[in-house]
Amino acid sequence: VAHHGSKYSSSEKFLGTISPKISTISCGKNNRFGHPGEEAVNNIKKNQSEIFYTMNQGMITIKYNKKEIIVDGFLKK
Repeated sequence: VAHHGSKYSSSEKFLGTISPKISTISCGKNNRFGHPGEEAVNNIKKNQSEIFYTMNQGMITIKYNKKEIIVDGFLKK
């Protein structure tokens, strides 16, 4: 997701055009900019894209092996 999920970073039109299956948002907890923006997150959810946040999962790795997409976070819950 562009610009840490800022308010205007992911419009419904843009997401409808690219139709992402997964979205990653790079931002820290309680950052002073308020990222990710509620508007961007809501647009992503409306598009039915699964969201992964570095603020929750730390470094995120994405692997693709022609059969599946594997997303793994550094921080385990």
